[in-house]
Amino acid sequence: MISITKKYLTWQRPLWKKSNKVEKHLDLPLNTVVTAIDENIENGLQLIEYGKYRGWVELDYLEPYVEQLEKDCVDLSDLQTPSDTDAQQYVIVDGKRIVNACGMISIAYVAGISLSDVIQIWKSENAGHYRIVDRGNWLTSAEDLMTILSTLGRKSDRLRMKRYTPSNLGQRDIVAVTMNSNTGRLHTSGVRHWVVPVSVFPDRLGYGTIDIYNPFPNRIERYSWREFMQSAVLVSGVRVENG
Repeated sequence: MISITKKYLTWQRPLWKKSNKVEKHLDLPLNTVVTAIDENIENGLQLIEYGKYRGWVELDYLEPYVEQLEKDCVDLSDLQTPSDTDAQQYVIVDGKRIVNACGMISIAYVAGISLSDVIQIWKSENAGHYRIVDRGNWLTSAEDLMTILSTLGRKSDRLRMKRYTPSNLGQRDIVAVTMNSNTGRLHTSGVRHWVVPVSVFPDRLGYGTIDIYNPFPNRIERYSWREFMQSAVLVSGVRVENG
């Protein structure tokens, strides 16, 4: 039985047509994820598949691609754009391509329902507010999130702490951070973005890690506490009551 695994490139390398390295398909960029045919290794190269291409890459530049944290956390399947390169949080609603749905998707995650259900209830219970947010390209404030949550019958309040600490972040907080708009990763500069802290693992002073739900890739991501704090300089968000 043929064994296949996902691997990624640790540097830009050629994708050769044959293991003799005479002719190449193309150059694969750094961090390209490929499907490796584990049994096929010749001359220090491994047979891989990448999209429509099948060829050989130097084994020394391939590293196992590991996914340990939950993905596809919110059902977005009926609203997804047709592009494979779009972020998961890019959706199509009423024929309109929405790229700023992080607030509504965070609400869906906390409420444990699909984004379609959030939108349907929101439009039904508060059509006026829905139109305002829609005209504003779905950019949402903390007050907007609280309004949408109220249409779902969920009570919420503004976060009022001076700064985030491992003990004052709950699993039903929606907090503002800064992310890189191309990669979706938390960053010190970029665009404002809503995420949901899931678990904090403190260690000493300012060390440790934090798991967050990130709507951009629709999955749980792990960051150092330092990375999180550098991306969340200003405290802003809502706390959703249990229920």
